[in-house]
Amino acid sequence: MEKLHVVLNSLPQMSKDIVDDTIHEKVLSYLSEYASQGPDMIATFMEWNVMKIIRACIIQENGCNEIETGHECIKDSRITSLSIRFLARLLANDDRQRALLFNQIIYDYNDVLDFILDNAFSEEGLMRYSCIEALEQIVTYELGAKWFHNTKGAQVVVACFLDSSTYVASAASRLLLSIINHSTFMNTTKTTAQNDLLEFLISTLDLFNKIQEMLFNPRKDIGQRLAALQFILTLASSKTTNAFEFLKRGQLLTRIGVLLAERDRVMRSRVNDILCAVFEWASDPISLLKGASYTNDPIIETFDFVISDIVFLLLHNDTSFDMVVVSVNVLESLILLVKRASNDQEKLASRIMDILIFLLSFFKIRQQAEKSINKLSVYDNPDVNSLYTNGTYDKISASTDAICDILFVPNYVADHRILKAVLSVIPIALSAKITNNLIKEKQTINEILETIQKSMKDTQTECQSIAILLETMQKLLADNTTGQYILDNKYGDEWADVLLFKVHDFRWEIRDSILEFADKLFDESINTGVGIDFALRFGLPQMVVSKISDDTAYVRASCLKAIKSIVRCSDGWNYIVSHSLHIQIASKLPLMMKDTEALVRRAVMELMICLIIERGCGAILLTNKNVENINQSVMDKIMNDPDFYVQIGGCQFLTAIWYHCEQNKNNEPDENSLIGENSSWFYWLNGDKFLIDAADNPSRLVRGEILQILRRLKVYLEEHITSNKESSINDNSQLNNEAVGASERWSIGQLSPLMQKHSDFYRKMCLIDFDRLEATIDVEHLYKEALESINPRMMVNADLIVEGNEDNTLDCYF
Repeated sequence: MEKLHVVLNSLPQMSKDIVDDTIHEKVLSYLSEYASQGPDMIATFMEWNVMKIIRACIIQENGCNEIETGHECIKDSRITSLSIRFLARLLANDDRQRALLFNQIIYDYNDVLDFILDNAFSEEGLMRYSCIEALEQIVTYELGAKWFHNTKGAQVVVACFLDSSTYVASAASRLLLSIINHSTFMNTTKTTAQNDLLEFLISTLDLFNKIQEMLFNPRKDIGQRLAALQFILTLASSKTTNAFEFLKRGQLLTRIGVLLAERDRVMRSRVNDILCAVFEWASDPISLLKGASYTNDPIIETFDFVISDIVFLLLHNDTSFDMVVVSVNVLESLILLVKRASNDQEKLASRIMDILIFLLSFFKIRQQAEKSINKLSVYDNPDVNSLYTNGTYDKISASTDAICDILFVPNYVADHRILKAVLSVIPIALSAKITNNLIKEKQTINEILETIQKSMKDTQTECQSIAILLETMQKLLADNTTGQYILDNKYGDEWADVLLFKVHDFRWEIRDSILEFADKLFDESINTGVGIDFALRFGLPQMVVSKISDDTAYVRASCLKAIKSIVRCSDGWNYIVSHSLHIQIASKLPLMMKDTEALVRRAVMELMICLIIERGCGAILLTNKNVENINQSVMDKIMNDPDFYVQIGGCQFLTAIWYHCEQNKNNEPDENSLIGENSSWFYWLNGDKFLIDAADNPSRLVRGEILQILRRLKVYLEEHITSNKESSINDNSQLNNEAVGASERWSIGQLSPLMQKHSDFYRKMCLIDFDRLEATIDVEHLYKEALESINPRMMVNADLIVEGNEDNTLDCYF
């Protein structure tokens, strides 16, 4: 806290000569970490006169940040922006009921509010952004909303939406959303300052019409149109009732589908994001898209509306390849709606598949027509016209040639967006068709599965396409219906052959993708189907283990990660043991700790820990046969690894060994094991020394991990080893007495060599000041250690440091 106080007081004195602008961001992040702790911390900041300091940063009247050029003084706007953004963090975490901080501002620091309002129109984008960020919090207070209403609030909102900076426009969206969410929108019985402010903006600015004009006027600047879309996306993504009512009242989404035909790809993508957000949570999406309430089922009605008035309308007006891509993307978004349907999920999914087939077939016909001499005869009779007019989908009858061909038609293969969208639709749609027996002769599913297999095997298929195909295969196997169909037919064998072939591909990205695919198959949290059965039936664990020594580090790391998933799966572990793969793995892991890449060494530690903790198979790692691989020298390298995540893994590994040894100490000693009555692998590896030393590790994250470990071990020794189950003594002045007491207590009678080691380890733990250790890691923040280790003299100009005031400066040069 003392350091924080020093940093806060030093803000107005930051040197203008700092070149690296990211330093200001780091300081802001450091201060914000404390502000996020809540009202009590805000009260502490107020005791430290935080508003006086922020005002000093804004005015900069002490000359600390000025460069004198004749009689002119130039202020550092970076310090001003930092202080205003910090004020926004303070207001966001103040006590909302009492509003102590804002009350102080409104009555005693009104000049700060005026400065924020005036500089929302500043020429500097960062300054505008900072002021709007502060206003976003100010309007959440009753007095703040009144102040904003009575000043230049309307001008700020208009200016922000027309701002050339995307960041400023995004901040404006959040500002308006803040006003909307803090009003009692559509509630005529209760009026708040936010209500009055919102109604004022709507009426004065003609807000709804202005947003509509920005959206649909093609003569408007593309930046302004994107800003309006960003605002709507912000509302849709907020998932609040007020945002829903605002969108509904302004009818802001009733013509949104028209924008999918825009030439600008970013606009089309933003519109699809809005549809996804609405489909995901809106209880009555049809009222947003159509402007009318539902009469039957809102999900079904929305589904029908999107197909007829968006997808088919797009193709009716424009049949270019881009519109096919857009239409397929909309179908992909509709899956979110299908998952929310209380009834007829299979029916809706089946219709998506039919429409998908139609769209792709339709485009294929268009391609042929462009090459045909008699183009008009083809153009005049597209099936889409009857579908658009009649609004029926049951009449769609098409083969799956289009879906199968997309993997071979250049236009489709070159555009991964459509490939991914099409393949993401297939799993849920095929499952629905199989469940409802909608494919009489299984022709559709057979052709699709064969196409996936052929595309995977094709040497011309790009790496990114392979990854998309593998993702589709994983989803198909994760579904009970389609997965069982694959296993019961020839496709299981064919897919396995392709995987075994591709895992040796010369492109490391493909080998890596195959291993990630196997990893996901054994992840029981995402697989409820037959993925594990498929992997075990065709020996995928052996395929994975074979790549443990791959030439590429990324592949080696993915291999180890996949092995860990197999080990954690009970069926996978049984397979590994029955095929003696655990012995092969154990013999390689310690040697891999010498790998040149940190990501591989991390993966090794995670797998070794998993083997001991989750499978209790320390014997395969901790035997006399492995003393050359796992010994004190190897552990020393682990605990001093350049990568601190490896060091953390080392601490966790030694802890796992400790508990493993404790659980097996009463077993009959094995001739190949050092675990017995008089010794244990933990002490043989100098585990006690490494864990004690880790308390002084220079990395805060390592210290944080070791703090938890030593506390657990200390409690364990007190409960299981000593005869007196005393609680830990927190008073630092008594630590030595505690250690002496433990030593005396355990010295009564003769202790076994192992018990003596326990006694010595416990005595060393008692000498650690746990309170001090915890104080060094209390703020989980990236820059804290840097802020505490830099010479404060580096922060300000030399002529500003006076004797006795060396520490009242800001340490932020890293």
